Amino acid sequence: MIELFDAERLLPRRDWSLPLAGLALAVAGIGIGSYGLSLQTRLQATERQRSELDQRLREAKVVPTTTGALLADLQREAERLEAEVAPDPRLPSTPGPTPSQWMLRLGELGSSEVSLSKVEVDRGGSVRIEGMATSPQAVSRFLQSWDQAQLQATPVPARAIEVRQDTTSAPLLRFQLRATAPQSKARS
Repeated sequence: MIELFDAERLLPRRDWSLPLAGLALAVAGIGIGSYGLSLQTRLQATERQRSELDQRLREAKVVPTTTGALLADLQREAERLEAEVAPDPRLPSTPGPTPSQWMLRLGELGSSEVSLSKVEVDRGGSVRIEGMATSPQAVSRFLQSWDQAQLQATPVPARAIEVRQDTTSAPLLRFQLRATAPQSKARS
């Protein structure tokens, strides 16, 4: 008998493609997992950096609030400075308007949009006025009327004005005007 075939060729061949595909999938899975871990650590680092920047931003946004003690200290300092520039009572000076003249002037400045709540006139004729207005335009008109009235009489120019929103009566604005009477130039 003649054998025309090789017995080894008849044996089934081992197919290594399935284990290789499984190995390739495992390597790909490990690679994706490690890439995911690296992304996770970068995400956490970025989150920490963002929270640090948010904290710094909040700290930068915090504006120191003015306290009552600070405002009282500033008020005392302003009054001290005003007292320093006040005229010497021993020197002759040109007096400003008298209180009765102030009442006439304020009567001319009156309007339905502005109400005055406090008027202080000192010996030298300087004045401090506190009041309420219905709008910023009303305050502006009051100041323009003030300037016009100063041109007609003894001038007492407005030196400072402070305007704030009144929290107790929301639509109204609270204002404070300070005007200084002219003083003698002869100082010792």
